[in-house]
Amino acid sequence: MVVRCHSDEGLAIYIITGGYLSANVRSDEIAVTYSFGGEQVATEGWNEAISNEAAFVPRSNRGPFIQKLRNNSTAVFLIRLYQYDGDTYGTASFNLTGIEIQVEPVFAECGW
Repeated sequence: MVVRCHSDEGLAIYIITGGYLSANVRSDEIAVTYSFGGEQVATEGWNEAISNEAAFVPRSNRGPFIQKLRNNSTAVFLIRLYQYDGDTYGTASFNLTGIEIQVEPVFAECGW
């Protein structure tokens, strides 16, 4: 998981897959499900990277996603990404303990 600030694009939050991941042709989105600490699974459509090797939190979901990160800074973040045909691409988990030390300066730099 990457959280960074681009001077021209603003805040970017994304998952690097390390392999080819293709969006659903109908929705032009990567289907993802995720949870923080095993609580309430969210299902969303994320943006496909030009390289097809990452999925980005869409601009419209950044605020709510950032709030979830802030509220779950000691949880395990579990995410599952799906291929264009609905098959599971892969699952990843991230221990978020201490994440605020890493991401709050980035959020501040980008005005979040």
